[in-house]
Amino acid sequence: MSAPDFNAFYFSRTHIPMLVIDNRGMPLQWNKATERLLLDEAPDTAGRNLRDILLSRIHPEDNARLQKMLAENQPFFTFDVAIQTEESGPRWVKLIGDRLKNGYYLAALDDITPEKTRENSLVLAKETAEKASITRSQFLANISHEIRTPIQTIIGMMDLLTDTKLDEEQTEYARQVRFSADVMLTLINDILDFSKIEAGQMHIE
Repeated sequence: MSAPDFNAFYFSRTHIPMLVIDNRGMPLQWNKATERLLLDEAPDTAGRNLRDILLSRIHPEDNARLQKMLAENQPFFTFDVAIQTEESGPRWVKLIGDRLKNGYYLAALDDITPEKTRENSLVLAKETAEKASITRSQFLANISHEIRTPIQTIIGMMDLLTDTKLDEEQTEYARQVRFSADVMLTLINDILDFSKIEAGQMHIE
């Protein structure tokens, strides 16, 4: 790279990981800080340069997205990419690039693995909570159906019983049982409606 394009002395001495890529995303030049960030102690790194390692560890879809973005010839870009490592799993890196006079890009690299890990954990926790809520709602709906059937049977039997010859005390007992069954059936219907709403199965008629 020529001096007008970027400060080569700073590039080689800085502790900030930096590299130069062409308009296809191919690494052309990098500093020691980049090697410290992206290389691990895995056996497959021995005797190989950073370019070959990156090309083998970046998913083809991510590489295609990067190439598509660079083809737009924007003067500035940011790009998040997951680089697979054998020792510690995927390492997420944010590329922050400026276009040089020769059409290549000078990019600084930022390790955003902790942020991505927290983000993925939050997404997983949200999905788990949503699944638990749906499971609970489905359980309530099922159990409500199971409870409602015997309550309706009790109500029907009380209606039949009150049509028979009962004395005043027996009639009051039957009335209390019927009233309690009606209250319980109302509660069960409310629970069933609530569980349908939570499960997204409630239909307005």
